Amino acid sequence: MLGRRRLTDCAQSSLGRRVRTGPRIQTGGGLAVLDAPTTTTATFDQAVSRIEPATGRSYLEHSGCTVIGHHGLRSAVDPVQDERVKRTEQGFAAILELELALHDRSPYKDVARAWQLVARRLGSSRVHDYSPVMTGEIPRPTEGDVVDLILDDHRLFEELLRELRDVTSDRRSVVAAISALLVAHGEAEESEVYRQLEKKDAIGDEEVEHGEKEHDEGYETLLPLLEATDVDTEEFSQAIHEFSETLLHHVDEEERDILNPARTDVSDGDRARLGAAWARERNRLLDDGCGSVDDVRRLVPAEESQDD
Repeated sequence: MLGRRRLTDCAQSSLGRRVRTGPRIQTGGGLAVLDAPTTTTATFDQAVSRIEPATGRSYLEHSGCTVIGHHGLRSAVDPVQDERVKRTEQGFAAILELELALHDRSPYKDVARAWQLVARRLGSSRVHDYSPVMTGEIPRPTEGDVVDLILDDHRLFEELLRELRDVTSDRRSVVAAISALLVAHGEAEESEVYRQLEKKDAIGDEEVEHGEKEHDEGYETLLPLLEATDVDTEEFSQAIHEFSETLLHHVDEEERDILNPARTDVSDGDRARLGAAWARERNRLLDDGCGSVDDVRRLVPAEESQDD
């Protein structure tokens, strides 16, 4: 547990154990050991049950949590067999850089020594010890129902807005996180979701154009927050209010007018395919560093940015 609002669950990865141990096993009986439902801990010499990420996710969701991250632990360090490399400053730095690059990417997170799920429990007290704002980590899902994936981002927007209203938070970091997420989220919706839902007759051209217009309005009201030189003024507070109203209005309309038809009029398989395509484009934009002030200026329609 990482605080009253963020939770983490982790366990040894049985798939990762197969990858590390499998090549050294020569008999079928040895393979059976890897598939056994229990294993023995080296530290305490106790038999423990193996839990897969899907089971951990189920436990967390049953407890009222939303899983926002799936990571692999020791994806890079364990395959390095030369202990001397790990003990040098240069070697350790190289392994750490690789570990941080691979921890949330498939297949590396799936074959790491251990898996870790990070979950958010809604409605709990705010804490500062672990958040995407403080760590620079915006969750990067790679698959799932497109409706669920978009809803997860909507809840993250709401959380970031609460952080932004708090005068004790690092407001510049919060604005940077919101901007990156808003651009990646919205642009991926326009290129990978809206028109595809229209082709499947789930929504019409009116809903598509309205959604795109509200994205533009979000960028327009975000821009003053990015351009502000002082985050402790009344003007900045008013800009937060205008941006928050714009964003939450869009979230509400999108969930009612676009996501509801996607739930009822699009098959599970198609929603999964849309989810994977949306996540791929969203994550690409995040990895490319989207959301800078120049980036948002380019996205604001010309008639709305002509005074800049």
